[in-house]
Amino acid sequence: MDGDRIREYWSNEVDALVKVYKQFETLVPASKGAGSQHKGEDGRYVEDLVREYLTRFLPKDLEVLTGFILRPAVKTGLKGKERNFENDLSSTQLDIIIYDSGDFRHMIQNDNFKAKQRLIF
Repeated sequence: MDGDRIREYWSNEVDALVKVYKQFETLVPASKGAGSQHKGEDGRYVEDLVREYLTRFLPKDLEVLTGFILRPAVKTGLKGKERNFENDLSSTQLDIIIYDSGDFRHMIQNDNFKAKQRLIF
C-alpha cells in the first residue's frame, strides 16, 4: 500500500474542505475573478473553516482560536526575575493560534464571534 490509503483519506478531507468554501463563493461571488464579493469576510470564512477543521483532528487539550499573544517583561512575580532591558511585547492579531490551554492561561476572552478571541501569555 505504501501509504496510499492515508494519502487518499487526507486528499478527500482537503477536497471536502474546498467544496465547503466553494459553496460560500457560489452564494457571494466576486464580480471579477475568484473569491467572494467581500474579501474581508472571505478571509474570515476561510479562517473559520480551517480552525474548525483543525479542532476536529487535534488532541482535545489543544485549543484553536484567534487573538493575540503577550510576552510579559517579567518572568515571575519575584524580584529580580525581569527580562533585562525588555518591555512587555504583544503580537499583531493572529488568525489561527493553537495552544495548550492547560499550560497557558488567557487574560481576555471574547466569545461574541464564532471564533474565540483571546489574549494569551
